[in-house]
Amino acid sequence: MNEEIENFLIYLATEKGDSKKTLEAYKKDLQQFFDYFSSKNKKEVTLEDFSEYLIYLNDKKYKRTSVIRKSTAIKSFLKFLKNENKTSIVISEIKIPKKERKLPDILTISEVSLLFSAPDIKTYKGLLDLVMIEMCYYCGLRVSELCNLKIEDINFTALHLKVLGKGSKERIVPFSEELASYLTLYLQQREKIVNPFVFVHQNGKRVSRQYLFLEIKKYALEKGIKKNIHPHLFRHTFATNLLENGANLRQVQTLLGHKNIETTEIYTHVSKKKEREIYDKAMKR
Repeated sequence: MNEEIENFLIYLATEKGDSKKTLEAYKKDLQQFFDYFSSKNKKEVTLEDFSEYLIYLNDKKYKRTSVIRKSTAIKSFLKFLKNENKTSIVISEIKIPKKERKLPDILTISEVSLLFSAPDIKTYKGLLDLVMIEMCYYCGLRVSELCNLKIEDINFTALHLKVLGKGSKERIVPFSEELASYLTLYLQQREKIVNPFVFVHQNGKRVSRQYLFLEIKKYALEKGIKKNIHPHLFRHTFATNLLENGANLRQVQTLLGHKNIETTEIYTHVSKKKEREIYDKAMKR
């Protein structure tokens, strides 16, 4: 088996171009796997053996990332043996543990209120910043979608935006009356600026994604918010708030412009986590 492992590593290096670090890790992972079964005098590893080994790794408290790497190494090796006609195991039936998805953070109502109160709307810049921040919160737009929004995309009668998302896919996103009032004030301030895009500086230059990122950071610092604030945090908050107030996954998927509903499903976990935190806090009283 050691010879087969070496042949496999040569294959990875020459055909796949894997790094030396990856090869060393895979070699250790495979040796550990076969050492585990060496005392059992087995002629071939089965799917049941693979499942047994995963349980063993979990019992030994290996990190999930390590278990995933070891599983990937084993599956890749068995696939290599399969191509060499040296195993009969059905590779497609080997299930590798999925990576844990980190739950996105969201903003609290008080944090949103603080950020809304930060820009000085007596100035052009302050009004520009507030409208951008409110649109992030009320519409859940990606920063690129926000910066690419054109005046013709705003429908004040129906209170909705026509948004061009990933893959040039259009979607309709509603906006609030509060946002409509500030948006109207802003557009009045910039009416003499000739530029098809909504968000522009007084010099007529379109606002960049970096600008919004830095401004939000600055306002958060001014208001004493210690959370890692960034524009996409508003999108996470938008989605979570929708689910907590009765929207279903399909509706949220449509409003966010997600291609796959699996991407949207993570917000159900955020919502459940928040429910748990509220419950635990109440039970401690």
